[in-house]
Amino acid sequence: MNIPQKTLSLLTSASLLVVASLFATVTTDPVGYMTKTVNANADLKLGLPLHRSPTLATSVESVTSSTVTVSTTVPDVTTDVHYLWVTSGPLVGKWYTITSATASSVTVAEDLASEGLVATNTFEIIPFWTLDTLFPSGGGVPKSSSVFAASAQVQLSNLDGSGINIATGDSYLYSDGSDA
Repeated sequence: MNIPQKTLSLLTSASLLVVASLFATVTTDPVGYMTKTVNANADLKLGLPLHRSPTLATSVESVTSSTVTVSTTVPDVTTDVHYLWVTSGPLVGKWYTITSATASSVTVAEDLASEGLVATNTFEIIPFWTLDTLFPSGGGVPKSSSVFAASAQVQLSNLDGSGINIATGDSYLYSDGSDA
């Protein structure tokens, strides 16, 4: 079989592109939302992304004890609980709950200067997941008129448990407020 040189080179190039694309790594932040319908008297296991989208991503200008100063404006991070997640430097991957903030700094309980955070390290400020951010206004979780006879519950995993048949952790219900 005679294959012209130009056709052979085009086929070879296309094959290499296909093979290269099979081994390419593409990553992205999750986009959109997800809806789950659960039948009555049924269980649904649900996992969450490890963290929500950052409120601020910036670098450290200076560190004094537990206060990190930045050159950008820090948004309001006191109405909801946020954490500082270090993304570069010796503390990369560690996170700290933010205890207070100003327009140019954030403060945590730990002494970040002695732990090794320095100027030019980068970090993100990320809000914690709460049941209200996960299920706004109940998010379809049936309301219970009695706190003693819940229509539905959100049960959290017991992360400190060990062994088999571990009991659930905390359990929450969405009350309509009619039962005192």
